[in-house]
Amino acid sequence: MTSLVGMQVPAWCTASFVWAGLMAAAALTLGCDTDTADDQESPPAAAPSAPEWARPVRDVLQKTLLELGVAVEEGDGATPELRTDKGLLPEAVEAAHAAPTPDDPDEGLDPELVELRNGLVELVLAQPRMLATALVDVEGAGETMPLVLAAGLSDPARDDTELRVLVDLAKPTPHAALAHALFGVATRAKSADLRGYATTSIKAHLDAKGSDSVLPGLVKRLKYERDPDVLRWLSETIEAIDAMVETAGSPSPGLRGEVWRFVHGLSGEHFQLRGVDDARFVLSRLGPWAAEELGTALEDDDPYVRLHSAQVLERMGDVAQPAAPSLVASLRDRNDGVSGAAAEALAVVLGEGAVQPLLERLDENPPYEVRVALVRALAALPAGMPVARLETEFEGAPGVDLR
Repeated sequence: MTSLVGMQVPAWCTASFVWAGLMAAAALTLGCDTDTADDQESPPAAAPSAPEWARPVRDVLQKTLLELGVAVEEGDGATPELRTDKGLLPEAVEAAHAAPTPDDPDEGLDPELVELRNGLVELVLAQPRMLATALVDVEGAGETMPLVLAAGLSDPARDDTELRVLVDLAKPTPHAALAHALFGVATRAKSADLRGYATTSIKAHLDAKGSDSVLPGLVKRLKYERDPDVLRWLSETIEAIDAMVETAGSPSPGLRGEVWRFVHGLSGEHFQLRGVDDARFVLSRLGPWAAEELGTALEDDDPYVRLHSAQVLERMGDVAQPAAPSLVASLRDRNDGVSGAAAEALAVVLGEGAVQPLLERLDENPPYEVRVALVRALAALPAGMPVARLETEFEGAPGVDLR
């Protein structure tokens, strides 16, 4: 993983975001860098034949939809629709993030379990030595008790002492909903001690299916957390989740959905400077598995998504090697700005291995802006720089910036 700790600026997070993550996790488990793209297209040119490494975009997207349990529809299907409506953002995650925060987090839950939870909190507050007994009661309360505990953790009316007891009560019952609820406490609690305790307690729930979906939110939290101890606990929890995803070989559908929610934040459909900067910050700090998702994002219809995705892959460095074939394909993007960004990203991601595809594109006499980016990428390579070819390009350069 690349550098974890970024800028520290005032924290902000809404209760609706926290509740959305909680409900998304429940549904799944129970069932400012602000570069912009110039969207002026290059003159149409004959499409090159697909190289052997070309990824079948339709197959990739259909496989993604099937994995997320979303019906595949016939027809071409624009990628923005796939991203926002048809499944790259899982239906459960999308619906939860669109849902309003309920006034009563306990609404719809078993009243007896709610009463048991509240009674156990009062018992432990009055007699801390009774925590062990309370934990036995939690474990014997049934499979829906984690949702009841998660609702308690999501209640904004609870004070820090009650929340700390609920964090303790949540430990013996790993559940993705509890991971999300703990993330909510780690985000909104006024006490740095409680934020740190909730953050490190998330690790107790990593065995639960879908718990890894809190990872992007935790990475985003690095950008806004001020307390140095909490930053350390955040880093440790992020590393634990990242290692779990690497061991599993792939992210859960919930985590993929969260990644695509940040990708969607790069879109020109709802351009916001903070949202774009947050998305770039988070996505560039994820692992190689996320690079594969960003490789698919390079095929999006929105030029802002393509441009920012290429720049994020450049920030990721050699971690982004799984996206190298997609970057090579993007050297011929219909938007010159995206092609240039792909060239500079490829040089960082592949190093000397980028020389051949960059030279091949340069030999095709691309538009001027793309030529500048290709030369800049080739000249930046620490090894394998094609000096003779660049001298030729220099001699025939029509503009000062290329020279």
